[in-house]
Amino acid sequence: SVLKGVSAQFDEGKIYALLGENGAGKSTFAHIICGDIKPTSGHIFFNDKEIHFETPKDAIQYGIVCVHQRPLLSPSISIKENLKLGQKKFDVPLAAKADELLHQWLPDRTMATMVKELQLEETFFVSLIGALLRNPKLLILDEPPFIPLEKLHSLTEQGITIIMITHSLK
Repeated sequence: SVLKGVSAQFDEGKIYALLGENGAGKSTFAHIICGDIKPTSGHIFFNDKEIHFETPKDAIQYGIVCVHQRPLLSPSISIKENLKLGQKKFDVPLAAKADELLHQWLPDRTMATMVKELQLEETFFVSLIGALLRNPKLLILDEPPFIPLEKLHSLTEQGITIIMITHSLK
């Protein structure tokens, strides 16, 4: 296995970076924490309790959400329709929050914009908006595009812990 003897602790409301070369196991670490991959050994503790995930949905229930480098969005539908996918209910308050987040992260786009019209970097931010709609406690950003530090701090001020996985010192 790629990861051996890994031990890490992340405090609430802080920003962390996992920096390393391609193939070093950074994304594998993220996939395990997000429930995408089952660990072959070891333990994961969250809020001092050992947790086990069968699926990413289990991780989301704990407030652990991952935004992957290449988000799985449907190009043939709008941003709004993509954000509705996987939500139990997309009611008026959630739609208002989605609008507010879209304005913050992609001010030049509207909910009606078709995903196929977006640049790759913009699709990451649509996926990030979808993650934020889930009210995460731990947000893992796998190889994110450049995000200004003040935007990240606005998330940590809400108590969100952020782990950025990157191979770039930028």
